[in-house]
Amino acid sequence: GKLDRRVVVKKLAKLSDKIITVSEFAKSEIHEYLGIDLSKIVVINNVLDTRYLDNIKDQNFSKKNNIIVLVGGDHPQKNIIPTVKLLDKYCHDILLDWRIKICGLSKIKNLINSNKLNIDLYGHLDEKELFELYKLARVLLFPSLNESFGIPILEALATDNQVVAMNAGAVKEVLRNYGNIYDYNN
Repeated sequence: GKLDRRVVVKKLAKLSDKIITVSEFAKSEIHEYLGIDLSKIVVINNVLDTRYLDNIKDQNFSKKNNIIVLVGGDHPQKNIIPTVKLLDKYCHDILLDWRIKICGLSKIKNLINSNKLNIDLYGHLDEKELFELYKLARVLLFPSLNESFGIPILEALATDNQVVAMNAGAVKEVLRNYGNIYDYNN
């Protein structure tokens, strides 16, 4: 896979007339890492899946609970384990009556633990299950270290959640001024 991406993708990119990507951030990365002329790279932002949009119709999002959702995965880039450790160490007292629901986990579930936080761990959730979780939650915490887009930000905003996201990759571009951004070392 790594060899394929290094050799084949670079060669195909150079031979392509146009490259479509999801954000200005990703466009910049393609230009920088593959040496592709910016005029060949077109940005078409991601949008919410129609199945997700169908769930939103005629919904009332006023019944929110003290739930923080983290949508991530097992990859270290998603920054789930360090985030839980930081919440456990520095925020446990202000999160006493909050539940933290972490989605998209499989391999690292057993590495996440806290005696001070109320944490629920989930594997992969389909659109309907994730929608139901966002519908009840107040906050999406998005601690990813690098994102070319960040669809969970759109999903959370569409269901009236506050978004707190790390300033990484395209997060600012996607979030615009509709949420809160924090820096890695802050």
